[in-house]
Amino acid sequence: MRRLIVLAAMIVLPLAGCQLIRPQTSTCHARQAYESAGSVAPLHAPEGLAQPNTRNALKIPDLPADVVPRVRGKHEPCLDEPPSFYPDRPKPAAGKS
Repeated sequence: MRRLIVLAAMIVLPLAGCQLIRPQTSTCHARQAYESAGSVAPLHAPEGLAQPNTRNALKIPDLPADVVPRVRGKHEPCLDEPPSFYPDRPKPAAGKS
């Protein structure tokens, strides 16, 4: 009987672990760490070296005036979640693997 319990635990525990490490799907709707990031001083090259051109390194273009940004709903998936491999199949219920 003890061997059966040990064998069952060896089979069930690794499978249960997969459920515990699954990423949460709603984390993008919470405040993200990068949203409170601040600016840093510009890059300075040592004496004798040319200053690198970083003027347009991280420039984000403005939206055209006719584009209205869409706010994602609380129950919509995050943009960083990949699309379904089988789009015509229903998604499994939350909490099931």
